[in-house]
Amino acid sequence: ALTLAEERYRAVRAAWDQDAAEVRQTRDDLADAREAHRAAAAELHHLRGQLDAERKRAARHKDRADRLAAALKDIHRAAFGGNVFDLILRACLALTGATRGLYVTVAGDGRCRVRAAVDVDGYPKKAPSEFVRVLADRAIGAGETFRADGPADLQALPPPGDPAEEFDTLLAAPVALLNDLNGVVVLADKPGGFDDDDDDVVVSVGDQAKVAVENRLLQEQLLASYFAVVGVLADAIEAKDPYTKGHC
Repeated sequence: ALTLAEERYRAVRAAWDQDAAEVRQTRDDLADAREAHRAAAAELHHLRGQLDAERKRAARHKDRADRLAAALKDIHRAAFGGNVFDLILRACLALTGATRGLYVTVAGDGRCRVRAAVDVDGYPKKAPSEFVRVLADRAIGAGETFRADGPADLQALPPPGDPAEEFDTLLAAPVALLNDLNGVVVLADKPGGFDDDDDDVVVSVGDQAKVAVENRLLQEQLLASYFAVVGVLADAIEAKDPYTKGHC
């Protein structure tokens, strides 16, 4: 009887141990499932955050593209009667979020002139300071945008010639208008500083400004050609018909 009881005990104990092992395995599986669920939820939250960020970025790019298209239309119109320099500067300010700026031109002989200004006292009437001249020469000489995220980045330049030129952040981009006239857009004091997108926007505006100015020159050349042709025809008529001489 004792032997039978021991065998029964061992069988019951083995069954109990097996059930306990299965319970532990089930608990472990449940814990793994919960951890996987938490990881999946975290990944989903991360992906949703990325999606929202991309949507906002796309919306910003669309808004900027719409404003850029409108600004470029104004620039092309201004090329045929208006201050194209002021429009270029204001378009760059609006598209980048900068609050102040200058548009500077540098002629082939080195003469520097401020053509347009927004919230920089004294300009465009006064002559450019050494700070503005060196900044324009640096942007044109490098052929690329110059960006300063703080006063430390401006130490290589001469000190500002006026308190109005003490910028917190700065972006200077070259704009090639004509063979003997180069332009520089100087943007300043954007909240949060400038980024690579701002560089691209300013370059795009500059490229379109060059096209606008070239279109204007071509239009003027075309009109001059029309007048020259009319003049030649008039001279030919007068040469063959003395009666119309002086009247054509």
